[in-house]
Amino acid sequence: ANAVRLYDALLSMTTRKEMSAFLRDIATIGEIDALGERLLIAKLLESNMSYRDVSMKTGASLDLVTRVAHWLAHGQGGYRTALSRLKK
Repeated sequence: ANAVRLYDALLSMTTRKEMSAFLRDIATIGEIDALGERLLIAKLLESNMSYRDVSMKTGASLDLVTRVAHWLAHGQGGYRTALSRLKK
């Protein structure tokens, strides 16, 4: 039930400013940056960049790059949906 409430709250934001304010109120700057970093890692992996190159470019550990790659390939499709919509 708590997760559904969060999903609905996220979906209710209609502008970048609203989303930014909401995320800043419920998460630390570090947590928000970490989520953004994972999305960047997924984007770089989608462009066929090697794990090592992604790690070097982002400063992320190889472990994190590998985890993102795993969820990109075997997750629920969330990364792919977001990345395809960001291309537009």
